[in-house]
Amino acid sequence: MVCRISFVIVFNLLFIQVFAQKKSLDHSVYDNWQSIKFTKVSDDAQFVLYSVTPQEGDALLTISTPSGEAIYNVPRGENGVFTNNSQYAIVTIKPLFKDIRQAKIKKKKADEMPKDSLAIISLTTKNIDKFANVKSFKLADESSDYIAFLEEKLPSKTDSTDKKNKSDKIENPGTLHLRNLITGEEEIFENVNDYYFDNSGNLLAIIRKGKNQKEKVENAGLFLYSIKEKQLKQISYGRGNYSNLAFDLLGNQLAFTAEKNAEKALQKPYSLYYYTPDQDTAKIIANVSSTGMPNNWNVSGDGDIRFSKNGDKLFFGIAPIPPAKDTTIVDF
Repeated sequence: MVCRISFVIVFNLLFIQVFAQKKSLDHSVYDNWQSIKFTKVSDDAQFVLYSVTPQEGDALLTISTPSGEAIYNVPRGENGVFTNNSQYAIVTIKPLFKDIRQAKIKKKKADEMPKDSLAIISLTTKNIDKFANVKSFKLADESSDYIAFLEEKLPSKTDSTDKKNKSDKIENPGTLHLRNLITGEEEIFENVNDYYFDNSGNLLAIIRKGKNQKEKVENAGLFLYSIKEKQLKQISYGRGNYSNLAFDLLGNQLAFTAEKNAEKALQKPYSLYYYTPDQDTAKIIANVSSTGMPNNWNVSGDGDIRFSKNGDKLFFGIAPIPPAKDTTIVDF
């Protein structure tokens, strides 16, 4: 009986000692906890990619075989994807966590923050091409020949001076790169705000909002670039906001919403535009005056646009018309 009591006492003392040595959970502990994000499997099932991301700190993106053999590691890599032919991996490289933190502490403006980079990795040769200051990239749904990515323009002293009396909400255009993944050849388009591939990767739609008053009006609008023929055609003219662009499955039809009102207009209603190759320019097919449009409703600038699979129907969103901005109210 005495031995049993002694054993229990010794066990309890050891139990208390072991747990007394463990560090209590606080911010310094769970800031280092890691999670797996951005998991992808290539279409041929030969490659896997994933990012190991800490609560605070820099991620590590790994490309491996299904058995776990690491092929490539990309420090600070996130948002990785494979091309449809499983020949390339496209990865966004984030700036160093410490650099972003310091920029936030110094209250840097959005265009002065550290920028992302882009990595294009060949899964056959293991070669990697990197591009700095990349805002976004896109691939066609059913093609692996080309990638398009938008390079941000770094602010200059002239830009900073011009912005002193302007809103920070003005969206700066960038340089669009259309890159052939096989040959490495590129086509360059300046002053681009957004861009879209058609489903098969034969066409690239390019949006130039033209908010910069120094830019010529005729250079603003929506353009279609035929990749094989290398021909650029403007199908909509004028400064404004172009959004919700959608191709049909065959790339023979294009629809989008746009508002081209004056900068100081109190109301900025959107219109629905439609284009086919036999037209010179896109035509308005729906707006606030269209038959069947509910009273005080209009085409939505935020609604989703899509064609039916056979291309016979076009679906778009409508929304109540917001009241005109009251200019007598001070901004603050």
